[in-house]
Amino acid sequence: RGPKDYLDAALEPRATAEELRKLALSEYCFVRLAVAQHSNTPPDVLEGLFPASIRSHAEAELVLALAANPSSPDSVQRRAADETPTAV
Repeated sequence: RGPKDYLDAALEPRATAEELRKLALSEYCFVRLAVAQHSNTPPDVLEGLFPASIRSHAEAELVLALAANPSSPDSVQRRAADETPTAV
């Protein structure tokens, strides 16, 4: 499987929580972003996607996606508010 296959799987509206859990471990930032945006992604997976530090545009975009996902736990919302940089 190639990167596009993983992205297509993460964008699939019927993707299961377990499929998204596996895709969250992807080496591809665009796949992790799609998982962060998916409504079926479990809260613990969303929390695990939060980057250790926000040093790039891709990491900042991921944090914004996590904050926008209604399934994100309060802890993710607080971290996003506290750690979103003013400039990346």
